[in-house]
Amino acid sequence: MKKLIISAIIAFGPTFALAHGDVLDVVQESVAASFSLFSKDEPAAIKKAFTGVKAWPSGSKVMVKVYLKDMDAMSYSCEMDHSGGNDEVVCQKEVQQ
Repeated sequence: MKKLIISAIIAFGPTFALAHGDVLDVVQESVAASFSLFSKDEPAAIKKAFTGVKAWPSGSKVMVKVYLKDMDAMSYSCEMDHSGGNDEVVCQKEVQQ
């Protein structure tokens, strides 16, 4: 997982535009926030089908894809929320089309 994140940073780091912070930290926080949503919102059968995760910077956002055995992957879009004086990563599940 660390190699995947480091590869993404090397490839996309220069183009990743955030108001602050280290790209690696934001990617790591995005994966954690996505897992939090995944754990809270998905039923046990889907959680049991988890096989892996991929995350990469995309403009001012971080995209997180959760891979599932014998099912379509789930995608999350994460960005930094600067409101309220506290900076935090906020993610939302992308709708599959």
